[in-house]
Amino acid sequence: MTQPEFRTTENPKEEASEYIVSVLKEHLTNGEKVLWLVPGGSAIKVAVLVAESLKDFDCSNLSISLTDERYGEVEHSDSSFFQLKKAGFKVDGAHLYPALLGKEKYETIKEYDEILKNLISESDYSLGLFGIGADGHTAGILPSSPAVDSQDFIFGYQGGNYYRITTTPKSISLIDEVVVYAVGCEKKETLDKLKGESSLSEQPAQALKQASRFIIFND
Repeated sequence: MTQPEFRTTENPKEEASEYIVSVLKEHLTNGEKVLWLVPGGSAIKVAVLVAESLKDFDCSNLSISLTDERYGEVEHSDSSFFQLKKAGFKVDGAHLYPALLGKEKYETIKEYDEILKNLISESDYSLGLFGIGADGHTAGILPSSPAVDSQDFIFGYQGGNYYRITTTPKSISLIDEVVVYAVGCEKKETLDKLKGESSLSEQPAQALKQASRFIIFND
């Protein structure tokens, strides 16, 4: 398990985006095929800053997909993909793989599972941008949810007000690098707890330790 590297700063949004840009550009410049997973929620603002910094850069070897999505019609208002686009997220030249394809939910999950599996296996380097909730969830993996124990790359289930389509601890374990953006005093306790060894069911964000590198930008 990889212990998180905390980078506490007065400007976590800017520094997280600058770091991700530097990693993506380094691997793309080397001619590698790169996978970047982006989230919904508060970390959208980081993803947008990264996208803006990639303008005029050759992103033809960059594939972009989601850490999690909320099932519904394509680009429904609560969709992570819709919220990213609404915030101005756009990377010219990159290959974008949204989760919602206008199909029935179980077919959507099956197809997205296959897409992510192929993207991870075909990439030379993968980086996931994640958020962490005050309750310890990450992506769409809620505490005590069935997603915690899934052996699939993508899992779907009813969680709260949404039918969630999410990466799983299994797929996260195959990501080369995880970057977390988590700010606010309400997240201090869960970030402190992340330094210990809670169960995945209690704190799903523990799954992020399975990536080869794990950095948290916080305030």
